[in-house]
Amino acid sequence: MITVVIKKEIQENLYSYKFMVITLLSVVLVLASFFVMHRDYAGRVEEYRLLKAEARGETAGTPPAPLSVFARGLDQTLSQQYRLLYGGDIIPGGNKESYNELFLMFPTPDPLYVVKVILAFCTILFSFNAVTGEKEAGTLRLSLSNGIRRADFLVGKWIGGFSCFILPFLVSLLLALFLLSFSPSIDLDFASWIRIGFFSLSSITYLAFFFSLGLLVSCLTQRASTALAVSLFLWVLLVFVAPNTGGILAAQLEPSPSLQQLDVKRTQIVFSGIVGTFEEANKERPEEDKMSLTVDMTKEKLAVDYANSLARQADMTRVLVGWSPPAAYTFLATDLAGTGLVEEKRFKQAVMQYSSLLLTLPRLQGGQGLRDPAPPFNYERTPLRDVLVSGGLVNLVVLLLESLLVFAGAALAFLRYDLR
Repeated sequence: MITVVIKKEIQENLYSYKFMVITLLSVVLVLASFFVMHRDYAGRVEEYRLLKAEARGETAGTPPAPLSVFARGLDQTLSQQYRLLYGGDIIPGGNKESYNELFLMFPTPDPLYVVKVILAFCTILFSFNAVTGEKEAGTLRLSLSNGIRRADFLVGKWIGGFSCFILPFLVSLLLALFLLSFSPSIDLDFASWIRIGFFSLSSITYLAFFFSLGLLVSCLTQRASTALAVSLFLWVLLVFVAPNTGGILAAQLEPSPSLQQLDVKRTQIVFSGIVGTFEEANKERPEEDKMSLTVDMTKEKLAVDYANSLARQADMTRVLVGWSPPAAYTFLATDLAGTGLVEEKRFKQAVMQYSSLLLTLPRLQGGQGLRDPAPPFNYERTPLRDVLVSGGLVNLVVLLLESLLVFAGAALAFLRYDLR
């Protein structure tokens, strides 16, 4: 009997206005997002090349991630050219892009944003009246009176409804991938295609959660208007309120100094002339070298402490909001694209290790410049295995379990649903 319900659900949805609207939105938004992000990526690659060519002295940087066209995340920060100044200061390079400042107020949505916000909203609209709509039309009691079990009816509604919803998204995603495969500016190797596969799986699982959530609300209410209001409230709560509240709580529970405070402390260290902890270990050096080395290492320790405080704050944020499907999906998608918190933490550690290496190299008289050319900064992005081990699989499991739990809740509610 499940197949009968599935066929009925697919036929009704294929001829409904909702399916036409979802198809149009999915194709237009997904393709437009990939097109704009592809142009954005090509511009950032050119910008990175310009900054690298103009770099003077010791610099550290990495080119933009090709998969940032899926989830831009923190790639703008990662692809900067960091200048490593004498004394251990790490200064982000300038921006060569010429753009209207007004555009900063309206950032271009990437595919991650389209799925996380817009398509999740469409999923709610697609499923909120799955049961209440049948009841108000008078077909729910008729269907169950013809020998269809409630469990078969609900499973058939979910499979048929979600299949109709996800089909336009998959078609638009495959079309976008087909077009990207011919792009000369994006080189997708085998590992990149595996990451894209995980991104697609996580997107489907994320949307399945919201479809099940709409189905659950529909099984807990008696009227479609009530189900719509409750579903939209839950969508706003999960997508916008929960992640932002978690970030605010993390900043309170694990505070870190501001950049202005860090700059003030660096200035105080330079002008105080501290001869610190490392004086005994450097007695063989001239007095002025001892002073310079002590100041450099003290400033480096300050930078390390600041980076560690930011890392602890980021870890606290992941703990507080990791239960939320939008947060888990965002963490997973950005880490897969090489633009997430895992990549940022690893890149910052590599830059600081490179800065520490430069401090140990012999310098010219007066300390302004190295005696020999500095070794180049080499950085390889996090392998897929490390991404999955460091939290990627956990986020995917969170999405899967919460989708199953919400559907189980819908099943229990429907078993007790009042047909009158």
